Order: sequence, then C-alpha cells, then structure tokens
Amino acid sequence: GVEVTVNMDIGDTVAADGPAWKVTVSNRAMSTSRGHADSADATATFDRSVLVEIGSAELTIDDAIAGGRVVVDGDADAVRAVFGHLDVFMSMFPVVEP
Repeated sequence: GVEVTVNMDIGDTVAADGPAWKVTVSNRAMSTSRGHADSADATATFDRSVLVEIGSAELTIDDAIAGGRVVVDGDADAVRAVFGHLDVFMSMFPVVEP
C-alpha cells in the first residue's frame, strides 16, 4: 500500500549528471533514476557516507534525520518508507574459508 516518490541529493557523489536521484516505491517495488521528479513527496539531502552507514545497519534513518545528517524537505515519512524498503547487508562473514 505504499506509493512514494523521493528526490535525493547525494552531496558528495560525483556523476556526469550530478548528485540528483529519484527513488519511487510502488507495489513493494523500488526503482531509481537520475534526476528529480517534478512532483515528489519529499527531497532528502545527505552525503554518500550516510547511505553506506544506513545500508550496513550502523545508522538508522530516524537517527540520521534527528542528527541533521539527512535534511528532509517535505514528508519525512516518505523518506522513512524508502529507507524502510532497503535490505541491510551484513559484511561480517568469511567470504572464503580454508
């Protein structure tokens, strides 16, 4: 039942088209594309390091917003919905065993 569109500005990302991304969650599927949507539920601005910390479960989106590391213009619940659909990757396992 979640349908949200969030524009993201990832401040320290170097890309040919700039740091702007659009993330849409609809029917439990997430899609991304470069650039911003003309009408989005929110715009979130943050550094790439925040995305890495959230993806590795070192930081929650709520803590990032409360700490000012993610600045939200618009509906913060839309941003929470997007990050709530991300998988958490654990990197503390052996890749190759003897």
